[in-house]
Amino acid sequence: MTKYLTFCAALLMGLLTLGCESAQDEPTTETVEPTTGSDNDEVLTQPGFEPAEPELPTFANWEMVTDCPLGTMPLLGQTGCHPVGRACPEGDWPEELPNDVPLLYVQPGGTGDGLSPENPMGSIQQALEAALPQSWVILSKGEYTEPVVSNRDVNIRGACATETLINPIFTDDEQALLDSLSLELTEDFVAGVRIEGEGDRRFEDIGFQSNAIGISIVDVVGTVTLQGIWVHDAVLLGIGVAGSQVDIDSIAVTGVRPTQAGTAGAGMYSVLGSTINVASSYFYQNCFIGFGMKDQGTQVSATDLIVHASSPYPDDHPEFAGSYGWGIQVFDGSSFTGERILSQDNQGAGFVLSGAAPLAEATIDDVVVRGTTSDVNFRNIYTWSGVEMGFGLEVWGGRMNMSRVLLENNQTAGMLATETPLPCSLAGLNCDETFVDATDLTIRGTLPDSRGYYGIGMAVFDGAEVNVERILVEDNSYFGIGAWDGFRAPAETTTAINMKDLQILNTMDSEGNEGTFGDGLIVAYGASAVLENFIIQNNARVGLLVGGKSSSIEATGDFNIGALSGNIIGVNMQTAELNFDANFTDVLVYDNEVDINQDEVEIPSFSLLDY
Repeated sequence: MTKYLTFCAALLMGLLTLGCESAQDEPTTETVEPTTGSDNDEVLTQPGFEPAEPELPTFANWEMVTDCPLGTMPLLGQTGCHPVGRACPEGDWPEELPNDVPLLYVQPGGTGDGLSPENPMGSIQQALEAALPQSWVILSKGEYTEPVVSNRDVNIRGACATETLINPIFTDDEQALLDSLSLELTEDFVAGVRIEGEGDRRFEDIGFQSNAIGISIVDVVGTVTLQGIWVHDAVLLGIGVAGSQVDIDSIAVTGVRPTQAGTAGAGMYSVLGSTINVASSYFYQNCFIGFGMKDQGTQVSATDLIVHASSPYPDDHPEFAGSYGWGIQVFDGSSFTGERILSQDNQGAGFVLSGAAPLAEATIDDVVVRGTTSDVNFRNIYTWSGVEMGFGLEVWGGRMNMSRVLLENNQTAGMLATETPLPCSLAGLNCDETFVDATDLTIRGTLPDSRGYYGIGMAVFDGAEVNVERILVEDNSYFGIGAWDGFRAPAETTTAINMKDLQILNTMDSEGNEGTFGDGLIVAYGASAVLENFIIQNNARVGLLVGGKSSSIEATGDFNIGALSGNIIGVNMQTAELNFDANFTDVLVYDNEVDINQDEVEIPSFSLLDY
C-alpha cells in the first residue's frame, strides 16, 4: 500500500490520468472498512478536483413552524405564524372598505335593505342578486349557513377569514353526488360557493367550511381573485377549478377529506385549460394530493407556496387505505412554473411530474422537498409494485427544468426519473418521454423505507434522460446515483445521465438491503453516463460500477477530470464496451481498498415492478 500511495502522489506532479492500480496480484472484493488517515483532502484540493458546489435554495435552512393555530399559517422564509389574509377587526365589520363603488351589507339574522351596516340584509345570495355590477357585498363576522352561487361580476369581502364563515350543511343525498364526481366538475354537485358565469370578481377575507366542495370555479369568463381565503374541512376538493382563470394570494386550504365513498380529498386541483397564479399560500393536511393540476392547456404558476403534511386516505378507505398523501402533482399535459416552493412532510411523493399525453412540463427554481415518507401500503394496493413509494421528486413522463433544488431527508429515493411503462398504461397514459435538466441540485440524507430498504439518492431508469450541472449527492443509502435499463423496457433503450461538477459522497448501505452495498454511481444494463469534473468519495462499497447487459446493449460512459477515493472498490468494470484509454480522461483512482476491479460484483437492483 505504501508503494501504491507513493505512485499516486507522484501522479499529482504531472498530468492526472486513470491509474494507481493496486499492487495486489488478484484484487479482492472482500468488504472492509475504508482506509483512515488518507491524503484524500490534499489530493482533492488539487486543480481539476474541485467541482463547483451547487447553490442551495434561499430558504434551505429555514425552519417552518409546523403547529400554527387554526386560521393562521407559516409564510415561506418568515418567522412565526401569520393570519390568513387581513387581521380581524375589533368590531363586526371589515375596515378600510372601498368608497367609490356601491356596497351592500349582510349579517346573519339581518332583515334590512343592506344599504348600511345598521340595516343589513340577512342573505348573501339575495345580496348578490340585488347588487349592481362591479359592486361589493360586505359580510360581517358570523356564520352563514346558506350555499352561495356567484354568476356575475359582484365582489364579496368578509371581516376576516377566521370570523366570517360560509358553512352550508348539505344532506346525505346531496353529498352522495360527490361520490361519482370527476375532477372536471361536469356532473351535478354541491359546493359551499359555486363561481360561474361571466365577469371579473374578487373574494376576500372569508372562511369556507362545508361538508361538500369548498369553492368550485367552473367555466368562468373573466378572472376570479381569491385573497385572504381559508378553506378548511371541506369534502372532495378544497378548491376545484375547471376551465377558468384564477389569481390567488395569501390563502390557506386545510383538512380537506374524502367523500363518503372515499373519493379524492385534494386541497386544490385545476383542470381543463385553467390558468392559475398563486402567491404566498399554504396547503396543509389535505387528503390524497395537496396541490394538483392536469390536462393540456392548464397552466399554473406559484411563488412562495407551501404544501405541507398531506394526509393518506383513512384506514377504512375501501380501496386506498393508508395510501397517497402526495404534495404537488403536475399531470397529463399540464404545465407548472414555480419559484420558492416548499413541499414538506408529505407521504408517497413530494413533487410528481407525470403523464405524456401530451407532455407534462414543470419549470421550478428555489425549491425544497423535504421529509417525504414512504407509502407502506403502496405495494399492497398496486400488486405490480415491489416498492414503498416515498420519492422526494418523481418524473414519470414529462419535461422538468429545475434550478436551486434541495431534496432532503426523503424516504426510499430522493429523486426518481423513469419511463417504466406499466403503471402509465394501466391509467391509459403514455409516459415514454422523461427529460430532466437541472442546475444546482442537492440530494442528501435519503432514508431507507419502513423495511430498511433503499434510501437512494437518485434513480434514473427505463429510458429517462437526466442532465445536471453542479450536483451534490451525499449521505444517502444503497447507492448515490443509479442509471440503468432493461427491467421492462424495450430492447433498444436510451437511459442516459450527463453530469458536470458532480460530487457523490458518503453513501451507506441500509440495514434491510440483501447483500452489502453502499455504492456511489451505478451505470448498468444498457444505460450510459457522461461525467465531467467529479469526485466520488468515501462510499461504503464501490465508487463507480459499470456493467450488466440490457438485451444486447451494454452499459457505457465517458468519464473526464475526476477522482475516486476512499471507497472499498474505486472502479468496478463489468463491460467490454468500456476502455480505460478511450473512456477515462484525467481521472485519478487512488486510496481505495481495491482501485480497479473487474470481478462480477453484485449490481444493486431497484425496480418499481414486482416480478
